[in-house]
Order: sequence, then C-alpha cells, then structure tokens
Amino acid sequence: MVKGVRLFWEHFFNPLHLYCRLLDLGLSEGVSRWICTFYERLLMVKGRRF
Repeated sequence: MVKGVRLFWEHFFNPLHLYCRLLDLGLSEGVSRWICTFYERLLMVKGRRF
C-alpha cells in the first residue's frame, strides 16, 4: 500500500508530468519549461526526491 502511494506521488510530482499538465492548462512551452526547470532545481536536488 505504502509503495503504491509513493509511486503515485513520484509520478505526480515528476517535472515532466508537471510540464505536460501546465501545457494542458494552456501555458506556453517556454513558460512551462521555465517553471519546470525552476521546480526541478528547487526540489530534485542531486537525485534526491522530495
């Protein structure tokens, strides 16, 4: 159960998943890419997730 929840959150907060959802919301590719780059550098530090 815990492993399934963890995998869901890892997928949901994956920068590529976030990028696709931002595009779905109507943001441009450039803005979405900028947000995801910032997000990835902020949260995905040296391979550490969350």
